[in-house]
Amino acid sequence: MTQANNFKMAFIIKIQELYFIENEIERALPKMAHAANNVDLEEGFEKHLKETALHISRLEEIFKILGENATKQPVDGIVGIISDAHKTLEEFDMGNIKDMMLASSARAVEHYEMSMYLCAIDQATALNLTDIVGLLTTNLEEEEVTDEKLSMLMKDNLESIPEDGWM
Repeated sequence: MTQANNFKMAFIIKIQELYFIENEIERALPKMAHAANNVDLEEGFEKHLKETALHISRLEEIFKILGENATKQPVDGIVGIISDAHKTLEEFDMGNIKDMMLASSARAVEHYEMSMYLCAIDQATALNLTDIVGLLTTNLEEEEVTDEKLSMLMKDNLESIPEDGWM
């Protein structure tokens, strides 16, 4: 890991982390879309894959603004969350249950992303990088919309729980 000696370098590392995160998600989403039984969930994953490509593009634009090469800083947290999501694919094979767990796993990814974007926005604001704040905020807002859709899809699957709750 690169050592940050000033606030600008710390911010660049945050952008490198976001770039890593978005690229990891871009790799994971096709598998999750393929595994979904619910058409809305599958389409949601596919739509978010397209949005993720835009997020990556915006982050690359931020690197250009900063005069930096687009490089990735590995983030163990997202690797673990995505690994847990992949375990879901192996552990659950029933339609509604699997879809509920996929949506739940995807929400964990979204929340991690949102927290990272919020931190980056705070840093960019403190560094008076208003054009970058706008790009980061756009990504954050799209993540928030995705989280809300995943929440609704997860709740839709929860409605299929039998009255006794266990069977």
